[in-house]
Amino acid sequence: MNPELFYWVGGALAVLAVVISFLGLREKDFPASRGAMVGTLTVFGFLVLGATTYAVVNARDEQQHRRAELAEQSEALAQEAEVEEVEASQTGTEGPDTASPEEEQPVGAAGGTTAASEVGMTEYAFEPADAGAAQGDVVTAQNDGQTIHNLTVLDGDEELGATEDIDPGQSAELEVDFKPGAYEMICTIPGHADLGMEGGFTVE
Repeated sequence: MNPELFYWVGGALAVLAVVISFLGLREKDFPASRGAMVGTLTVFGFLVLGATTYAVVNARDEQQHRRAELAEQSEALAQEAEVEEVEASQTGTEGPDTASPEEEQPVGAAGGTTAASEVGMTEYAFEPADAGAAQGDVVTAQNDGQTIHNLTVLDGDEELGATEDIDPGQSAELEVDFKPGAYEMICTIPGHADLGMEGGFTVE
């Protein structure tokens, strides 16, 4: 509905109210006749009815307009989601990752171990707990703890290789010059292995 109509109706109602109030204050016998009173009340009723009708119709129009906007937004979002789904399917990124555990292992992993060029040490654990490397690799042992640690690889009771004792914040290298196999990785500082500083070390 045209908003200018409401302004005209509201303006006319306000002007008429001012005029009648002015006349009522100046004229003791206003309205002069019963007909004048009926006519005045009729005009007031018409203007009030017009303003009320406009308000109701305008509210209904606004509600319909809002519903239309929401429908358009929902449709736009649905189209956007459909486009993203198509793009994802074309790039092969659609759907959850269904790779098997074997496929998820890093290159060089074997038997559930993680190929690592660096092994971290803290109180009292290795990270990763089960490391792996290829024969001929050099593994860096990084001491991220607050006390001295080392990385020692054992085959039963035989020591195959070990770093020097490493101060906190320092690192040392271990050359993997022993044959492929599954071995034990521990810290030989007294008591550290008993506190959990041990793990597996696999050489490919």
